[in-house]
Amino acid sequence: MTKKAAKTRMSGAIVKDGVVLLEVILAIALFMSAAGVLGAALHAGMRAGREIRVASQAEDLAVTKLSEIQMGLLDAADAGPNAYEDDGRLADWTWQIVTTAADNTVITPGLNEKRVEIIIRNAPANYTYRLTTLLPAGEAGI
Repeated sequence: MTKKAAKTRMSGAIVKDGVVLLEVILAIALFMSAAGVLGAALHAGMRAGREIRVASQAEDLAVTKLSEIQMGLLDAADAGPNAYEDDGRLADWTWQIVTTAADNTVITPGLNEKRVEIIIRNAPANYTYRLTTLLPAGEAGI
């Protein structure tokens, strides 16, 4: 083998090693990019799950307060904001009732109705849920 052939063979090996190194670096970069995208998607999914949990709990609490009014356990009068005292799991939640006279001239003339708005808040989550309904005369507390 001549010196020139040996030198060409050696430089070809160096170029081949350089190409392999470049492929490894690109593979690592692609892997890290994919891991970053998956991490961001996982974080977004977990955040959405927490938001759904807070929203569904607020809706349940509002419907519970409305049921208490309809059953006569709670007056349909302005109240609150009040903290939930029954359960330690509801320490971050407050409820409030706001009532106004309903304008019945168009929908149900002659009925004495109240517009009752139940407001449920969770301060740490910065979330407020409002449930509004009309309660006819004769319902508890009206």
